[in-house]
Amino acid sequence: MKNENDKLRKANEKLTADTTESEKVLTESIGTVLAGVLGRDHQKLLATQESDLRKHYWFFKYEKDNSPRWNLYQFSQSLEHYRLRMRRWEEHHNGSLSVVERVRDKYLRPVLEEFITNITKSTVVERMGDCKEVDLDA
Repeated sequence: MKNENDKLRKANEKLTADTTESEKVLTESIGTVLAGVLGRDHQKLLATQESDLRKHYWFFKYEKDNSPRWNLYQFSQSLEHYRLRMRRWEEHHNGSLSVVERVRDKYLRPVLEEFITNITKSTVVERMGDCKEVDLDA
């Protein structure tokens, strides 16, 4: 019985060592791939012209068929990703001095104003029932 237990223990140790080595190789390979993808994404961001930043990195689109709450949730996630990318771009091209203010004023404020307009129109339409369009500027 003791001999069988020793054999099982040794077999288990060998299996564990093989698995650990395989996991280590797999982890390193995945890390290399992710580093390459992130590196290329970063290079692409820094090479983007300022006039093209919103077109390439702002992914939110207000969906009238969904609730304002759902749109707000999606907007907040998109805004955070956009803010981080714009900060990296701004720091690279214009330095880190006053970067928070520049990102807020140049990139975030326009998308916030657009969102506020859309959610306001959507909420008014929702409250009016079957009304399809409301001209808030009139």
